[in-house]
Amino acid sequence: LVVDTAGSNYDTVLGVFEQTPEGLVEVACNDEAGPGIRAARAAWLADAGREYIVMAGTFQGTAGGALWIRVTD
Repeated sequence: LVVDTAGSNYDTVLGVFEQTPEGLVEVACNDEAGPGIRAARAAWLADAGREYIVMAGTFQGTAGGALWIRVTD
């Protein structure tokens, strides 16, 4: 799967996690989708039937704004 924040009006960061008996395990993260692009884009090989937690935030505590999240396969 791929999750991105294209269309958001601030510098975003993404983390994707899976819940395990030991706690949350990071499966993907990203700060910028490419050079000079403030949107984040994270990709991972998702397993059918598994639940994933997507966390979005601002880069280094900068001001937030309108957040767009898109998930594609």
